[in-house]
Amino acid sequence: MSRLVILSLGQGNLKAGFPFVTAHIWELDNFYQMQFTASLPAAPEIDEMYRKLQSIYSVFYHRLRWSLDIEEIDDVFEIEEAGITNVSDRDINYFCQELRILINAWLNSIEFRKIEHQLRTQLIPSEEIHFIIETNDDLLRRLPWHLWSFFEDYPKAELALSALEYQKTHKFNTKAQKSKVRILAIFGSSERIDISQDMAFLEQLSTGAEIEFLVEPTPDKFHNQLWQQDWDILFFAGHSCSQEKGYLQLNQKDTISLDQLKYALKQAISRGLRLAIFNSCDGLGLAQQLQDLQIPQVIVMREPVPDVVAQEFLKYFLAEFSRGQSLYTAMRSARARLQQLEGEYPCASWLPVICTNPAEPPMVWQVHQSHTQRVDKVGSLVATSPRIKPTTHPCRSQAFSKTAKPNLLASYSFPIVDNRRLQTLLVASVFVAASVIGVRHLGRLTSWNSSAYSNLILDRNISNSPFPFF
Repeated sequence: MSRLVILSLGQGNLKAGFPFVTAHIWELDNFYQMQFTASLPAAPEIDEMYRKLQSIYSVFYHRLRWSLDIEEIDDVFEIEEAGITNVSDRDINYFCQELRILINAWLNSIEFRKIEHQLRTQLIPSEEIHFIIETNDDLLRRLPWHLWSFFEDYPKAELALSALEYQKTHKFNTKAQKSKVRILAIFGSSERIDISQDMAFLEQLSTGAEIEFLVEPTPDKFHNQLWQQDWDILFFAGHSCSQEKGYLQLNQKDTISLDQLKYALKQAISRGLRLAIFNSCDGLGLAQQLQDLQIPQVIVMREPVPDVVAQEFLKYFLAEFSRGQSLYTAMRSARARLQQLEGEYPCASWLPVICTNPAEPPMVWQVHQSHTQRVDKVGSLVATSPRIKPTTHPCRSQAFSKTAKPNLLASYSFPIVDNRRLQTLLVASVFVAASVIGVRHLGRLTSWNSSAYSNLILDRNISNSPFPFF
């Protein structure tokens, strides 16, 4: 059984507070929602602490890029705290712990306690919970909400982000139902990064999916594939950034913005594109633009991501999702597995996040029997493969020259009547009807009818008497 929670923060920000916060909770067997309201106080200290952590995180990951020129490094990362030149993982862990404390104190405030209490009253830890946070605030979307103690107490709950306004997508009439998941896999420029492992993990799914690999494609070829084919999943590995607009580096000389792909992406979404995965750096800007096009779900990285973290995430996520696990369960499992990397790569489990359109049900990977053997092979790969080491460029970033209610019943199935029980009921009905007709034909019902009629008249006369009990 799964539950859906939407926490809408409305208008506001961490400096001014959130006067109108609403929590919606849906049950599996109840179309109607529960709704609770509260507020959240201002928390400028969270804003300040996250920005400090973000700056230190950037400096720390510079060490992974010493092979680049200093000028190029400065173009890629914007360091807001002047004078920070040397940090350690201990510094990052300190700020991470401080941010955890601040977030939990904020969400445990008196103003918000009504919603927090109702969530814990209405939800069961053993349930799968899809927890969506609605906000348009960029900083709130970057916060590691999974640090809230609620997610520790509910191990099957996973977080997604949503815009405040969304609507159901308009889809063309599809052709014959597809027997396999169709994936368009784009591999952009691999300069100073290793994306060969991403390709290897996708190839393991070839018996359960139809995959079109485009390696360093031209913009025209990318456009044509989006326009002319029906896809379930769009995958991208390579360099990306979200400075002002989302950009993808397709090859050594061509970059493309999502604005330039707008109409091709709308076409793909209308033809059934349900999930986009950007295994690249700083993807929240990309996700925001895709959400404006009403794509059902996007998976991105919040900040610059090391090669190893991107590869390990994809490996664990594909292993779970292709087995038929829900999108949210696969994400929670993959994120949790990244924690083992945090001794060397701090904040690894913070990076991946789902951005969703609540008006669309989450994609489900339909597992077929012929796919089982290859899925097991992917699972074995996850269990046995050694950690992948970066080659020369360990970060996947690069500097470059309205409102609708969710279709809650769409992803649920209803019981089907058992044919054998129906046949038994029909035979019994025919037998009873034949027996009554036979008895009446023999005249046995006449005396029974007369006796019943006489008793009915007698009862009526007694009931009309002024003293019916005598």
